[in-house]
Amino acid sequence: MHYFRSRKLSRPSGRSGLKQVGLAVVALLLALSIVACGSSSGGGSSSSDSTTGSADGGSGGIDLDAAKVLKENFAGVVEKGPTSGPKAQAGKNVWLLSCLEFEGCQRITNGMTEAAKELGWNLHVVNTKAEPNLTIAAMRQAISANADGIIELPIDCPLIKSGLLAAKQAGVPVVAYGGLDCDNPVFHGGQPLFAADVEFNGKDWAQFYGKTGEKDAEVVLALAKEQGIEDPKIIQVRNDDQALQHEHSERFAKTIEAKCPDCSLYPLSFTVPQLGEGKGPEIFKSGVLAHPDADVLYYHASAWLPSGLQAAILSAGHKFEVLCCGDGGQGDFQNIRDELAPAYAADAYPSYWAGWAVLDVLNRVFAGETKMPYEGGESLFVDKTHNLPEPEEFANGSYDFKAPYQKVWNGG
Repeated sequence: MHYFRSRKLSRPSGRSGLKQVGLAVVALLLALSIVACGSSSGGGSSSSDSTTGSADGGSGGIDLDAAKVLKENFAGVVEKGPTSGPKAQAGKNVWLLSCLEFEGCQRITNGMTEAAKELGWNLHVVNTKAEPNLTIAAMRQAISANADGIIELPIDCPLIKSGLLAAKQAGVPVVAYGGLDCDNPVFHGGQPLFAADVEFNGKDWAQFYGKTGEKDAEVVLALAKEQGIEDPKIIQVRNDDQALQHEHSERFAKTIEAKCPDCSLYPLSFTVPQLGEGKGPEIFKSGVLAHPDADVLYYHASAWLPSGLQAAILSAGHKFEVLCCGDGGQGDFQNIRDELAPAYAADAYPSYWAGWAVLDVLNRVFAGETKMPYEGGESLFVDKTHNLPEPEEFANGSYDFKAPYQKVWNGG
């Protein structure tokens, strides 16, 4: 039986104006930092303090139509991509600097590999582990190898500026997945060094991730409302190492605050270097244990599960009534099959489509285009009764996103 509780949302400090409660393990990531964020070091602290809100009963203060939100997100939304453009600029030698330690990067890389074959390119994949120094070194290697173009994942321009300047001087165009250009407003000015921006599900990657954060927040609240949870106590697992990750986390928090002022939000923060140092299990377990009243746990990347989050969820002993949302990885889907919570949904990120979109932009750069079209995008949620793929498969939706690209690249 669920006992309703009424508390005001604890308001974490930061750009959202919320005051952090819960485990805060915040350190400036030298490898994947965000210029717009401040930093602190050490293991952080935890608190479960929150103020008491109005106890007027009713719907529990979740200001949305739960049935409508879930229906729309399980049905999925498709924004179609370009239907015209240059033919495939075949025979190009392209270097892809990826981060293969993370499942999301692997999926995007697989999509890019498919698209490269369709374009007739020689794609050379280098695992730079999302580390700026390794990425800069790989850029210089690509230049020395007479690469026609470079794709990098997922680092912001300021952190790899020397490599980008070297590529620009050599006339080698660079297109990014996930990274924001140096002229993005979040960096307070600068000269663009990427050859073109990729407008996939937004005008830039920060907007895409921000929109995803808002959508995830609505789905989390809708799931909680459907479970009869009046005032959800939400642990928000968040990472702010990149500008786009920070935007995602902040817009999730702001949406929760706007749609459910009587909710409690407990940020559980970490950095990628901490995961690399093997600190994930301790951070995640401590963050979960710090809030025994939490009935919802939210995370937005499947890659965090094997880094210690999965163990923390299991050690909680099925205490969570809602788990969400990941990005559509195998860990998300298996947890749904295992019914680790009464309500468990995953946000199935269209990673293969994103990979094709990035290569379409680079193909247009090769063809001399300077104005890039909107590449479309898709949103699809999965639970045990909606869109759950077969084991080892991904939830890619029913829209054939490849066909328009194939038609354009083949001159159709």
